[in-house]
Amino acid sequence: HKFFEGRDYDYDFDHLAKVNKTAYSSLASDTTRVYINFNGHNQGLYRWASSFLIDDSGHHLAYIASDPKLTRKNTHERRAVVVYDGKVLAGPFPGITVMFMSPSGKHVAYTLDLHSSKFYLDTKVLANTSAVVDAAWSPDEAKLAFIAAGEHGKFFVVANGKRSPLFERIGRLGWSSDGRFVQFTAISNSKVVTVKQAL
Repeated sequence: HKFFEGRDYDYDFDHLAKVNKTAYSSLASDTTRVYINFNGHNQGLYRWASSFLIDDSGHHLAYIASDPKLTRKNTHERRAVVVYDGKVLAGPFPGITVMFMSPSGKHVAYTLDLHSSKFYLDTKVLANTSAVVDAAWSPDEAKLAFIAAGEHGKFFVVANGKRSPLFERIGRLGWSSDGRFVQFTAISNSKVVTVKQAL
């Protein structure tokens, strides 16, 4: 009593996460649940699941899901959890907006909703902002740089705790091979500039 609901791939389309939905019973309300099949194994039942990320090797899967402890009486409490390899890694949180996974799957970063204003790395708060729009790990995955929205509709980069000036727009982040700086293209005063931000 199940049917195929959706699927998600990694970048090279080598690995697959299938989202299945349990049967709905018209005799009882709120009976449908989703579960994810990854590498031939079914993971837990949730009311909903989204934002699936697969590491480069296809061994690890992370996603956002509803808190499995939710009941009809407390549907607005403990709403979202981070699931990593089939187990709840963190949460429950009021809401999670975006998530990133390191290439090897060793780390997961995610932002809480705007009211909570937190950016987490694994289970620890990395920064007091929820306006993160992109993130990139150093080659050894020991450091994380990210782009966040700042004041006046502009953006900034944080790398190893150091914050850049504000820019009108910022392109993708790139790390040096030795992990000593990040580099990106940005727009400042309507001009395109290349920024090399040392750590």
